[in-house]
Amino acid sequence: MTSTTLQKLFDEARELEAAISRLGTPEAVTSPRDRADLERRVVQLCATAEALPPVEARSMADTLARLVQAFDAAAERLRAAAPSANDTPRTKTDPRRAAAAYGSAAGRRRRGF
Repeated sequence: MTSTTLQKLFDEARELEAAISRLGTPEAVTSPRDRADLERRVVQLCATAEALPPVEARSMADTLARLVQAFDAAAERLRAAAPSANDTPRTKTDPRRAAAAYGSAAGRRRRGF
C-alpha cells in the first residue's frame, strides 16, 4: 500500500474522531442514522486497516484505539443526556377524576349500573 493511501486512512480516522467527539454535545444534533453512519465508517476503516500489511496495520493501532475511546466517551455522553423513566414529571392526579373518566366500578354502582 502506498504512503498516500495510508495517509488517507489516517486523515479519515482523524475526521471520524472529530465527528465522534462531537456526539452527545449540545451543539451536535445527530440522528440515529448519523450515528449509524459514523459506526459504519469506523467499521470500514478498521476492515481496511486489518487488510494492510502488518507493519502498516500496527502503525494505525493507536489511531484506531483513540476511535474506540472516542466512541466510548460519546456513548457515555449520550446516555447521560438521554431522559430516563425516572426523569418524567409525575403530577398528582385526583383518583376521583381518573375513576370518573374511566368509569370505575364504584362509580357505576353509584349511578345504578
